Amino acid sequence: MAAATPLFLTCPLRASQEEKDDHAKRRKEKEQEMLPQFKGMLKEKGIDLSTMCEDEDSIDMTLCRFMRARRYELADACLMLESTLKWREEIGIKDLLEVKKHSENVKRIMNYWPGEFHGHDKNGMAVYYEQVGKFDPTSITKEVATKDVVDFHVYKNEQNTNDLLEIAKEKKKEGERCEFQGRICVMDLNGIGWKHMHKVQWFTLSLTHMCSLSLSLSLSLSLSLSL
Repeated sequence: MAAATPLFLTCPLRASQEEKDDHAKRRKEKEQEMLPQFKGMLKEKGIDLSTMCEDEDSIDMTLCRFMRARRYELADACLMLESTLKWREEIGIKDLLEVKKHSENVKRIMNYWPGEFHGHDKNGMAVYYEQVGKFDPTSITKEVATKDVVDFHVYKNEQNTNDLLEIAKEKKKEGERCEFQGRICVMDLNGIGWKHMHKVQWFTLSLTHMCSLSLSLSLSLSLSLSL
């Protein structure tokens, strides 16, 4: 008999419906048990989530994402949350969410970037497809600042995260389980090579840092293709 999937991981797509239901049930029970303790730790530290979440359901789902990201080690999850909130304040995420406040370069990138969300899979996870090989980082960094590219990615990620939270809350209204479903990221690597990246190391590191603080909390599955 195969070992049960650890609760901090998403249940494999190949799993039977019975296995998926059991995994979801055990995860919910564990997180409901741990949430009060996690909230208590945050209150003691004076950590305010109002800048990140607009209601109690969003707060609960967000805290569960942080717990999973740190394998339910609450002290580690707390440190990660503190770092994320500090980062969000530093980059001014409130302004980034207002399209009218975007720089002209960010608007240009929106029309240029070879990646977009393409609906949801049968389990409700958002599907993002990006043709990485069609992107020339050396050229774009000559036209716009690294900050503009990072701002664009933060905006797209935050926008999608909020959409997924809203979908989860709508399911709750319909009597279904209120759970953040995450996303599937498909990276088409056809045509890409590290030789194209050697002049833009800082650009690459900046995006990696952004993903480590934001995207990793909602990524359920990543597929890399080279066709």
